[in-house]
Amino acid sequence: MPPGKNEVAYELVNILCSEAPDMVNLEDMYGMTAIEYALDAENPLRVVKRIQKVSEKFWKKTQKEELEAQNKNLISSWRSAMPPVVTPVAPEIDPQIRANIQQDKQKIQQDILRMTENARRLAMSSSPSGEAKQNENPVQGNPTNIFRLSRRGSLAQTKGHTQNTSAKAMAA
Repeated sequence: MPPGKNEVAYELVNILCSEAPDMVNLEDMYGMTAIEYALDAENPLRVVKRIQKVSEKFWKKTQKEELEAQNKNLISSWRSAMPPVVTPVAPEIDPQIRANIQQDKQKIQQDILRMTENARRLAMSSSPSGEAKQNENPVQGNPTNIFRLSRRGSLAQTKGHTQNTSAKAMAA
């Protein structure tokens, strides 16, 4: 059984729309488009809807491309209007200055190590048994202002605090 007139029309429109979707929106010399001819010829609704969907997709794609081109032009004109960004270049450091900086870094590291060792020795000398306990504060025996956490967890200042908490526990 041969296909009906409606099926042939739909297949023909389907092929044309898939091969040349931009032709759907073109007007002929009478100012008519494909959708107008489909309505005049009283084609089935599915033929008209197929042409309408292809037309809509084509217009959306065209508008999107136009907007992207406008945006690209705006960005390029904006960039050309902006002054160039100049990145400051650090001057070369004199090799002698660089060597002095390196020596200063090494001296600072040595001083930190020396201070840490002195704090450890101070902690050992202030403990009653002469041994430093691992969890003790090495500055605890210092008779000057010592900051410590109170039992409530707030920062408290004690002047002249020289007693060791572990020494109190041993005495009791």
